[in-house]
Amino acid sequence: LVELIGTSQDEDTRMQAVDILEEIGQDNPVAIQALVELIGTSQDELTRCIAADILEEIGKDNLVAIQALVELIGTSKDEYTRMQAADNLGEIGKGNPVAIQALVELIGTSQDELTRCIAADSLGKIAKDNPVAIQALVELINTSQHEDTCREAADSLGKISKDNPVVIQALVELIRNSGDKF
Repeated sequence: LVELIGTSQDEDTRMQAVDILEEIGQDNPVAIQALVELIGTSQDELTRCIAADILEEIGKDNLVAIQALVELIGTSKDEYTRMQAADNLGEIGKGNPVAIQALVELIGTSQDELTRCIAADSLGKIAKDNPVAIQALVELINTSQHEDTCREAADSLGKISKDNPVVIQALVELIRNSGDKF
């Protein structure tokens, strides 16, 4: 299957092999590497997204898988692909500083509110007590004009740091200002 993914020129055949890897490749470094290579070489954004989804399924806490998703966020020009990779990182990058930094940067650079919202959600899943993530989410609350994005950032702040005075102050300010803002 791995060889087929790497050598086939037919996207349908490659995708069928990728689907089978999802069934049998749990924590298999060869399967993970094949998906990483597919993400790096495919010109088809749907193929890259599907491979990223399967990495989420078979590569939990795998540094190679996490790095591939970080690179996908940094290199893809397709906003949906970046959004999908951010969501995938939220499932496999728990506590990983590279994953956290990639999501923080995505929040700061993306012009797409849904992407920023998904990155904020992912931080809530993986960035427990991380000061860089906390600061990014506080800034997102203070700068976004979109209610859903602010709500997701607030929710994530509550998940990653319950007793932090910065978090508490940001949430209090959000409550005070939300009547005027939304």
